[in-house]
Amino acid sequence: MAFDEDFHMGLIKIYASSWLPYGIEHTRDMATYGAATADASYLWHYILSFPYRLMGLLGWNERVVVTVLRIVNVATAVASLFVYRKVLIEARMGKATSNFTIALFTLIPILPILAGQVNYDNPLLLLIGLTFLLALRWYKDFKETGNIPIKQTYLLIIVVLFASPIKYTYLPIAAGVAMWLVAILIINRKKIAWHKQWRHLTKQTKSLPAQIKLLGIILFLLGSFFSAHYATNYFTYGSLTPSCDEVFDDQACLNYGPWNRNRYLSQHLSPDFHPVSFREYLVGIWIPDMAERLTFAVAGPTNDYDTKEPLPNLLGSLAILCGIGCVGALVMIRRVLRNPFMILTLFTSVLYLALLSFRLYGSYKLTGEPVAINGRYLLPLLPPIIATLICATVWLTTKLHIHKYLPVIASAILATLIFSGGGILTYIILAEPQWYW
Repeated sequence: MAFDEDFHMGLIKIYASSWLPYGIEHTRDMATYGAATADASYLWHYILSFPYRLMGLLGWNERVVVTVLRIVNVATAVASLFVYRKVLIEARMGKATSNFTIALFTLIPILPILAGQVNYDNPLLLLIGLTFLLALRWYKDFKETGNIPIKQTYLLIIVVLFASPIKYTYLPIAAGVAMWLVAILIINRKKIAWHKQWRHLTKQTKSLPAQIKLLGIILFLLGSFFSAHYATNYFTYGSLTPSCDEVFDDQACLNYGPWNRNRYLSQHLSPDFHPVSFREYLVGIWIPDMAERLTFAVAGPTNDYDTKEPLPNLLGSLAILCGIGCVGALVMIRRVLRNPFMILTLFTSVLYLALLSFRLYGSYKLTGEPVAINGRYLLPLLPPIIATLICATVWLTTKLHIHKYLPVIASAILATLIFSGGGILTYIILAEPQWYW
């Protein structure tokens, strides 16, 4: 299937050859999977290598093995929906808004097709939702007690340690959440008795049950062990996330699709090519391509990534809803900025999207083509963004005295999206017979 499922399966097989994720000898054939075991986004492959080994011992064929691993990924994606709903309720957005947000999220065509594939985006979705949830609970405890909450702080540290080696794109999310928490401490610095905080943290730590402290120490050490891959990469290759050609020679890396594509495009770049400005790239290329790749249908490598354009009614409906939400957010910007979670959402989204778009713009200038633009990169941030836009729109309708029609409007929106091909229906409608395994 698409989204590099063969790439992830290949790495799972490599990690299944060793009990530890470190020290696996690199061979040139591994270059098919990029930096292979030097890739710091490896933990999910290593975890899935254990059920893969067990199924191998049982003699199950590849079709069954892949199906079982897909079901594991479906489970993590479904679990993330419950976590995000909990996040929104914790942020006091109400059950109706939370449920409607999750409903809209599942009607984005790329989500169900991604959930059904072996990849590291599904556990990342779950862990980012968990990060937001813990950050909100940290804020809530801090506001109620005036003290730094020890439990939420330790849990956040452990989640960050385990999520970072799942996929490196988690790092800007973690940085955004950390900066938000630090900003809260700075804003409330006059209310905090800093000289008492250390004693409070020490007292709270000592009061924890021995089993909890032991479990916390074990998880911290395990998380540190897995996250150390970034450090080992830096000392070995001079980079936290080395590219294929930093681990293998160029000839071996020709078998790695993304690296070979970028190499070919850069070598054949026309001397007359003049890249557009970043602003033009963002508005004219990046945003439209991201919208398309959230709603299109695509086959896998065995069918040369056969692509079908998004269903026009669905794409148009989602664009209209997004536009209305943005207008509502701009009109009600003062109310948006009074909600701490919405501030967290906006800040984290801007930081993450800025780093992502700048990186892809660099690839565009190097290759002359808008490569590696994938809508799935936006999925972890969409639930809080959607909820923020919905809340802003609801506030606007209240101001306009039309909020009593909201249940009818919400029902009409869901019906329109479903019958326009929302969710997995896009693939059922557009898929070709030869796409199926």
